[in-house]
Amino acid sequence: MDLIRQNPQITGDEIAQQLAITTRWAKKILAKLVEDKLIERHGSRKDGEWRIT
Repeated sequence: MDLIRQNPQITGDEIAQQLAITTRWAKKILAKLVEDKLIERHGSRKDGEWRIT
């Protein structure tokens, strides 16, 4: 969540790179955070940003 706080436009690929994990795993983590209503996505997939709820 610190990465999202620092850069709301961060992508799954960038999260994966910074955490040294696969992109697939990073996207699973993001999906779980969304499911648990800890973060939400605003805007388009290309130009959107993450918001911590």
